[in-house]
Amino acid sequence: HQPVAAYANVNKGSKRSNAADRAVHDRAGFKLLHTLRALRAPEPVAEMLEAWLKHIEHLGRSPSTLYGYRRLVLQLPEGFKSTPIAKVTPKLVDDLYAHLSRVGKRKPATVIRYHAVLRAAFAQAERWSWVDRNPVERATPPRVQHHEIRPPGVEEVLAVIEAAGKSRNPENALVFRLLAATGCRRGEVCGLQWGDVDFDGDPVTVTIRRGVVGVEGELIVKGTKTHAQRRVGLDPDTATRLRAQWTGAIELGLGAGTPPKPTDFVFERGQVAVSPCRRAIERRSADDDPRPSATAIRGYVCVDDGRDDQHRRGSEGCESVRRRLLDPE
Repeated sequence: HQPVAAYANVNKGSKRSNAADRAVHDRAGFKLLHTLRALRAPEPVAEMLEAWLKHIEHLGRSPSTLYGYRRLVLQLPEGFKSTPIAKVTPKLVDDLYAHLSRVGKRKPATVIRYHAVLRAAFAQAERWSWVDRNPVERATPPRVQHHEIRPPGVEEVLAVIEAAGKSRNPENALVFRLLAATGCRRGEVCGLQWGDVDFDGDPVTVTIRRGVVGVEGELIVKGTKTHAQRRVGLDPDTATRLRAQWTGAIELGLGAGTPPKPTDFVFERGQVAVSPCRRAIERRSADDDPRPSATAIRGYVCVDDGRDDQHRRGSEGCESVRRRLLDPE
């Protein structure tokens, strides 16, 4: 039995030796990992943010979203952006929020936007193994008070449409009417092309496929905010007005020898697409009275039925609103 016992003792010693060897290797591997991470990771926060912005741009993030993110990054204090990412702690992030609020006079809603950008950027850095843990996840952003949305009444909406019809750009009346009748985003109305309108359907419909956004003075045509297409039916009066717009486009096109194409924008002037529409949404009303903006008109349709889903689009739940819009009496 002695050889067996000796073998058992050797085996136990071998297990202890293997465990010790694995511990040594684990410590060495841990040190090597941190050494490689230090060599691979950008040192300051600014470089990490730039790498993240390039990454999400490559993934196809919207130009307007990227523009907003870059503006926020540029407005971050240089002291914070020069901090090594390994030294960013939740306390440092909380101090940054306090600085933005007290010194930068940023409102809580704006600080939340900084928080969202930093949280997403550090989350990507964590996935890249540049940091062990996302410090922004443990930071405490300010609370934002959400106020009740009070959309304009029917009389206010009709007053804006009427004033737009009497302005120097009467086509804006149809722009505002489409906003009120469909609940589309203003950039989506600006992005409508004649190929998106089905005059043969019953009812007449428009298919929302794209939007137009302004980035640094340039108009960019992009997909919808939700990256999805949807079809919206029009009430008879709005359809009649849109058909009149189409008839006018045909007459102008034939007179110039270039009949309208399905890819032409519904609202355009000369060769600059949607410029009248853009002016319309930048002004609160045609006569500069303190009346509801285009966003408020769209919000009227989406929330007037008293339900909480403010992201509803089209005619869902809005038939009563349409009837009131068409027959204010």
